[in-house]
Amino acid sequence: MDEKNIPKNFLKERFWGKAFLYFECAYVALLLYYLLFNFALFMHLLVGQFIIILLYNIAGWISGIYLRAKGKLPVDERQKETLREKLSYRISKKSLYRFFEIVLVFFGVGVADFLFSQSYVYFTDNFKHYDVFHTLINYAYFGDFLIVFGIIAAILMGKRRVIIKMEIVGIVLTAILIATWPIHWVTLLLSILFFGASLFLCLNNQV
Repeated sequence: MDEKNIPKNFLKERFWGKAFLYFECAYVALLLYYLLFNFALFMHLLVGQFIIILLYNIAGWISGIYLRAKGKLPVDERQKETLREKLSYRISKKSLYRFFEIVLVFFGVGVADFLFSQSYVYFTDNFKHYDVFHTLINYAYFGDFLIVFGIIAAILMGKRRVIIKMEIVGIVLTAILIATWPIHWVTLLLSILFFGASLFLCLNNQV
């Protein structure tokens, strides 16, 4: 294409677009480098980038209000859509449930990992000095782990009734653990949150 016939504004915008793209690539490479070798500086760069973007958006918002007040910008009289209305046109309810299900499975894997690590520590420690109460706690943690793992498998296989039955047992068992041995209460609350979220999917017929 003959560049003489192309408007100068187009060439100028194209030049700055390429320059900005190269800058972004270099910046991403720099972020990856500091992520591997200097995490503190990586976090400083991210915070600095967030502050710059925030200040840019605030400046644009204030400038728009000022220009509208001066009458230099037309006032949009159209009815503005909410974020929920905009998203409802682009994202279906079914896809949101599928995304929530995927997130829930990964969350459940994390909870199961925490529960298994706690039960493993208790079992190895129990070999050194045997105690009936601690042994029961060990089995309860391991049972909670099996329930979470079983619910994950049931979600993937679409077994709704199995999920509901295991959730009831899991909630009761976790509540007993919180009442009797609340040392790892954060992990136990996360497991209850997992049970509640999976029950929400079942009650909405999304499993």
